[in-house]
Amino acid sequence: MAPQTTTNDPVGGNGGQPFQLYKPIPVRTINVWVDKAWGGDWQIVKGIQIAWNDDTESDLAGTKSGVEKSFYFEKGEKVKDMEIWGYGRADSIRFSTDTARRFEAGGKGGNRHIQNIGNDIHISTGLSRKTGSHLPPNATKLTQREVEKRRQNVKLDKRIKRIKRIKRIKRSFAHWYEQQPILSSLCEVIVAPSAHSLPT
Repeated sequence: MAPQTTTNDPVGGNGGQPFQLYKPIPVRTINVWVDKAWGGDWQIVKGIQIAWNDDTESDLAGTKSGVEKSFYFEKGEKVKDMEIWGYGRADSIRFSTDTARRFEAGGKGGNRHIQNIGNDIHISTGLSRKTGSHLPPNATKLTQREVEKRRQNVKLDKRIKRIKRIKRIKRSFAHWYEQQPILSSLCEVIVAPSAHSLPT
């Protein structure tokens, strides 16, 4: 009897090409590639590939871009809970097992989407989502918004640094100004004689 499958709502954008990494047997390893998002410096999931207990591997979903993170399931080990974080793109995949081991791959952004892992008979039988070598249209808009937000943060940081620099200059000027009476007295002593010697 084939195991019952559980389907969750997709996380991320609406573009890209559909893929399905599925077999009715437990997964042995999961490999995830994480890299910077287009136009930004935050991390997202770029590619996924899994291998099953029969020593076969799935096709690569996405690209092998960035850093690879892998998880090897022990015999009989089951997924206890799973989360996918994303908004416009899949930012990260996180899960823990019944042996208290945890796997995380991806960045820190996005919204949390708790995944229904079904009856927990199998650790995982596969993944089904969308991917593509180019960003989905709505993901591009999201990325542009996030880039603009980061630019505003950079401008704010520069403004704060400029204010601090001005305050330092003011403090230095205040210290210099406190010395002015002494300097003025010296100038009077030096200038006064020559001033009195001028012809009337």
